[in-house]
Amino acid sequence: MKTVKLMLTGAIIPILLLSCLSLGDPADLLDDMAWEFTEFMDEEAEVTVAVYYFTEGGAESSYSDYVINHLTTSLSNALREEEYSARLVSRSLLDRIMDEHSFQLSGLTDPERQLSLGKLLGADIIVAGTITSIEEGYEVNAQLVEVESGIVLGGAVRTVYP
Repeated sequence: MKTVKLMLTGAIIPILLLSCLSLGDPADLLDDMAWEFTEFMDEEAEVTVAVYYFTEGGAESSYSDYVINHLTTSLSNALREEEYSARLVSRSLLDRIMDEHSFQLSGLTDPERQLSLGKLLGADIIVAGTITSIEEGYEVNAQLVEVESGIVLGGAVRTVYP
């Protein structure tokens, strides 16, 4: 009987820990997501990364600014701490280019336009994604996309509960 209890405890604890990965405040979840992105990047590669707009229902999400700013800061810190050669393009540069080219790049959800903006920024990789309203809260789905090829290098999904 004691063995069965130990086995159940051994099985339940990891499940509980895994289920908690998506719990927490939005800042913690986005910070965790940024650190996960470093796993998809080459430490030695001298690439430029831009965090792009997040969409919701086919348009820019009202939470996009928060997600962009937090991911940019967290990813910058992670890259610096892990001594990656990658550089991060600032949000102000992204906004200036969007203002100058808004007539060309008005379709934020179009993958081709996302890659075009990445090229205008001089970025090799863009972080783009969606925010989806779900019954319990919001799901943030972000992907690292290689600008030149459109290949998704990796991504992360986190659920934010209000």
